[in-house]
Amino acid sequence: MTLNDTFPTITLREYPEYTPRNTLKLTLQSAAVSAGFGLVASAIKNSLSNPKTSGFLYPKIGYHVFLYAAGGSAFTFGEAISANLREKEDGWNTANGGALAGAVIGATFKSVPKVIGFALLTGSALGIYGWSGGILGYGREDALKIAGGITDISEKPKQGFWEVVHRRPLSQTLEELGDLVRPFESK
Repeated sequence: MTLNDTFPTITLREYPEYTPRNTLKLTLQSAAVSAGFGLVASAIKNSLSNPKTSGFLYPKIGYHVFLYAAGGSAFTFGEAISANLREKEDGWNTANGGALAGAVIGATFKSVPKVIGFALLTGSALGIYGWSGGILGYGREDALKIAGGITDISEKPKQGFWEVVHRRPLSQTLEELGDLVRPFESK
C-alpha cells in the first residue's frame, strides 16, 4: 500500500474547447445590459431618497448608468480578450475580466491603491468562482463523491428542524450507541 492509495483522487473540471469570441459584439451587449441594471439601480436609489432632492432628473442617474455599463463591459472585454489571446477556456479568463472590472470600479475613488485593491479583490473572487465551475459550495452528495467515490448516502435520514432543536434523552442516545458505551456506563 502506497501513500497515493490512501488518498482519494480528485477529478478536475473539464473545460469546453476553445472557440474564438467576438469581443466587440459581446462587449456592446454587456454594456447595454449593464446600463439597464444601472438605470434600475438608480431608480431604486431615487425612490428611496428625499423627495425634495429627487425627481425624474435625479442628479446621479448618469453616474450610475455609466458606472454599471463601464464595469459590465470591462468584465466582458477582459474575459473575451484573455480567452482570445490565450486560446483557452478556463478560470483565468474570468479572473482577468474581474480584475479589469474591479479596476474600473476602483477608479471611481480616484486613488491608485483602491484601483489596485478592487482589481485584485474582484479578479480573485471571480477567478475562484470560475475555477469552481460556477459552484462555490458542494452539496453533501458531491463532497462525498469527490472525497471517496461514495455514491449512496441514503443510509441515514436527514435530521429535520425539530430533531436538531430539541434534545433527546440520554437513555435514547446510549441505547442507539449500544455496545460502544457499555464499558463506560455507571452502575
